[in-house]
Amino acid sequence: PMMTGGMDNPVAVAFMPDGERILSGTFFHVNPRQDGLIHAVYGGVYGKENGVLEGHPRTGELMPILDPLGAAAACGLARYEGDGFGREYRDNLFLCQFNLRKVSRHILKPLGATYQTEDSDFVWSDFVDFHPTDVVEDADGSLLVVDTGGWYKLCCPTSQLWKPDVAGGIYRVRKIGAKLPADPRGRKIDWSNQTAEQLWTLLADNRQAVRRRASLEFVRRSGEPEGLGFLDRLRIENVTVNADGTISPAEITALARVWTLGQIQSETSRELLGKVFSTDSELVRHAILQIASLHPHSGILSNSVLEHASKSSSPAIRRAIAEALGRRGDQSEVPLLLEMAGGADSRVLQHSVIYALIELADSKATRLGLTAESPKVVAASLIALDQMPNGDIKPTDVIRHLGAKDSTLHEAAEWVVKQHPGWGGELTQWLDERLKATDNTKTADDSESDAGGGLIDMFVLFASNDSVQDLLASAVDHPTSAAAREIALRAMTKSKLQGPAKGWIGAIATAIANSDEKQLPIAIAAARRFPIKSAEDSKMSHALISIAENPDRPLEVRVEALAIVVGKQPTLSQRQFELLRSALASSNPVSVRSAAADAIAKSHLDRKQLDQLCEIVSSAGPLELNRLLEPFKQAKDEQLGLALVAAIEKSPALASLRMDLLREALGKYDPQVQDAVAKLEGKVNVDAASQRKRIEELLPYTAKGNVSRGHAVFYSAKATCTACHRLGYAGGTIGPELTHVGETRTARDLLESIVYPSLSFVRSYEPMLITTQEGKTINGVVKEDTATEYLVATGPDQFVRLRHEDVDEMQPSKVSIMPAGFDKQLTPEELGDLVAFLKNPTDSQKAKPQATK
Repeated sequence: PMMTGGMDNPVAVAFMPDGERILSGTFFHVNPRQDGLIHAVYGGVYGKENGVLEGHPRTGELMPILDPLGAAAACGLARYEGDGFGREYRDNLFLCQFNLRKVSRHILKPLGATYQTEDSDFVWSDFVDFHPTDVVEDADGSLLVVDTGGWYKLCCPTSQLWKPDVAGGIYRVRKIGAKLPADPRGRKIDWSNQTAEQLWTLLADNRQAVRRRASLEFVRRSGEPEGLGFLDRLRIENVTVNADGTISPAEITALARVWTLGQIQSETSRELLGKVFSTDSELVRHAILQIASLHPHSGILSNSVLEHASKSSSPAIRRAIAEALGRRGDQSEVPLLLEMAGGADSRVLQHSVIYALIELADSKATRLGLTAESPKVVAASLIALDQMPNGDIKPTDVIRHLGAKDSTLHEAAEWVVKQHPGWGGELTQWLDERLKATDNTKTADDSESDAGGGLIDMFVLFASNDSVQDLLASAVDHPTSAAAREIALRAMTKSKLQGPAKGWIGAIATAIANSDEKQLPIAIAAARRFPIKSAEDSKMSHALISIAENPDRPLEVRVEALAIVVGKQPTLSQRQFELLRSALASSNPVSVRSAAADAIAKSHLDRKQLDQLCEIVSSAGPLELNRLLEPFKQAKDEQLGLALVAAIEKSPALASLRMDLLREALGKYDPQVQDAVAKLEGKVNVDAASQRKRIEELLPYTAKGNVSRGHAVFYSAKATCTACHRLGYAGGTIGPELTHVGETRTARDLLESIVYPSLSFVRSYEPMLITTQEGKTINGVVKEDTATEYLVATGPDQFVRLRHEDVDEMQPSKVSIMPAGFDKQLTPEELGDLVAFLKNPTDSQKAKPQATK
């Protein structure tokens, strides 16, 4: 195994001349997650954090992505080996970007122990159904691009509603005026009668297909009775290299012969490889080390080779020798690897040294690294001991380095600590000291910075420990600083506990009563995380109601406070009802309206209030409508049921109505009400033809859309886009990130996803329909799936935590948590402006070089 990972879709691999692997795939851990290319280093763990990574040795955080490309759907990948495009194209990579409708060119240049890339577009099309999926170099040096057309719908950001019959095709890209090689595949060569010596000579041929076939024939010949005795007579010469860093013809020949010898199991071939290692070509030396890794007991890795490679000035060579040492399994090499760790100044080189130590698994020898003067050696030893069998890492080995000034050592210690949730007791003193070290110069945003955020994460990880729970309660109840209280409140809110720890509810109530305007929302968020059991004689209840009924407090804070306590009250006072009613005004931010709708859904309303709620329903927006149905379960009066159906029919958000929720709310009402519900369903469920017609009606407005006006629509309370979607550095995280959505979606696609969001779902945002053991159904997106529970997003700022054992069934849902009906909420002109803003012409109209077909 060369690499492991948690990416959703590793697609293609290309081998560089020295044997290094470049891999294309999707959803790598970048912020936000992106598709792209990775340098697939031996033992590396890539992708994203999820369950499939469990059990794989780790060398720290996930390995870095080489070339992030956004939502490109990176797929087919090829290294260009020929001369058809010119020498400057040799060993470039060509990558198909399915979503972006192009093939990109990537020039790889060494950067330490890995690479950096220079990227440019090579083949592209503005045709919506051009989807390049694979790219292949032909024997004559031309490039074949395979276009699969429009057949693939799953996860593809193109229309699900209407699609032409697109067949795709295969395109050949050839340099104008290029001289084609004669007999590029060597069909005129009498392969069956070639001697071993002649095949060896053909390994120097300038035709790549001929070299490849000669190699296969040569390896096959090595198994025949006459063997390859002539190898003893071969003379090894130094390989000349080009001064400009491009690969020389001598290197191409040497590499063809080295990789061929590497496949032959003979002492002579191994000796030859060892002798060639003295060459000036780093590419050839690197390839020999790759072969030594694949055949660790072959004898290639002689003392002279080992000495030469381990002292090399090239980080890539030192990384390759570390890989070879780990796979050879000689524990006497641990001191050498520890010495190499001191000079490992990049994540990739650090990884290979640490991984080799893990493979050697000599805990006694590795432990000596903990006393080294070099912080990098100590860091490597900590991680290796933690990950190797019987490493016997102790809390005292690690905790003392958490405050290290050296970033490599500090990060290593923090990562190791996070692998041991049971160390909470040992960490309490350190956490207490860190908390007391915070001061009031930090702002609310600062506490989520690298320093404050890291401390919060530590508290969250160890929150199940009694002493850590007591520390957090004390920090909220009797804070040493406002910043310390804020960090503790945020840690409580993010904790994975099923219920509040002892003392937390009282401490949060104290914080609500005593916090200033800046910190109060943070305290209320903590209260929302742990709902109270009863509104009677509750310190928390009194604190929340006091906030809710204080007109001097911000409306959003008052509504959120009331939403927490309202479900535990036997009745909702008219004063409280009027507060929620005013909060539902369309001019208010979505966070206020969402909290108000949530509060009403939990409230116990009297008949007068239910009648008033019908009036609210008639003007409710798509984000609120379905949640306002819940209180009607408390009654079964025919007149009320008919009034509700009539109000829904008037609502501008009718298209977003979920009929299953309405039927559930009115299930106990008279048959006449059920008939009214059935008639309403015919108006809600629009057939595909009607949907297509509506899209065609609205599409012309997108061509007239104005980006500036669209910007205003996107951030308006009317559209509420930022409640769920992030664009740039602002917005929610419930829905897909939209910063570059215009690059991958057409105007039609965007319009369709706004008006009819349930037609298609973006990968990793697919809704699930969950049925609990109690028979309750929940429709939402699973944001977290831990060992014990699911965190399900059901709407803006709405989350449900479900223990695994409480879930009876989980299946894909056909209903998006994004409400439909925005074509009723927004005018056609506003929809056109919004699409124009998401397309962002300033990005899509960048100048591109002209192509010649």
